[in-house]
Amino acid sequence: HIRFWKGASRVANLGHCFIVFDPKAFTDDFEDRMSELIDYCRQLESVEGPDKPVIVAGDRARKHMEMCDKLGGIPYHPKQVDFMNEMAKKFNITPVKPLT
Repeated sequence: HIRFWKGASRVANLGHCFIVFDPKAFTDDFEDRMSELIDYCRQLESVEGPDKPVIVAGDRARKHMEMCDKLGGIPYHPKQVDFMNEMAKKFNITPVKPLT
């Protein structure tokens, strides 16, 4: 009974599978080995030049989270704020207030 996004007229014919496992079940030193691999990858020469270092999974999100912490919140595009405030008005709830 999975439907297409924003539509329910036909079956989407898709599904998801999530598998979770504990890497320590395979090796006790997984975290150390992963840290070594990440450090190795970050030290590789970038094909985009010295101004764009090699990044690994999670680096962009970590940098964004640091920026949010410095700003004291999540920066939204003005159009997102406008949309949220339109919805607030439509549903008669308090609009979004910008950080000062």
